[in-house]
Amino acid sequence: IHQVLRSPKNRKRVYHRLLLAMSICDFNTSFWYFLSTWPIPAGTSNVFAPSGTQASCTAQGFFIQCGIATPLYNAALAFYYLLTIRYQWRE
Repeated sequence: IHQVLRSPKNRKRVYHRLLLAMSICDFNTSFWYFLSTWPIPAGTSNVFAPSGTQASCTAQGFFIQCGIATPLYNAALAFYYLLTIRYQWRE
């Protein structure tokens, strides 16, 4: 992420922008998975260490669902490879 953001040349290339977006989405989803059961409302039975609120639980669910963007960016990257390798497309 840092390498792409730091270089103006890399920010202009489609390949690097796809990788950057995919990395940010993956990092975001991984962070919310790391929180595990903490955002679940306190007092919920049969859940280990719930300490959140309804809002934090909803936010976790929303951001985990945004993780569907990672496979979509992966598909876009595969399409980019198809264009560049098979059809010699240049940026």
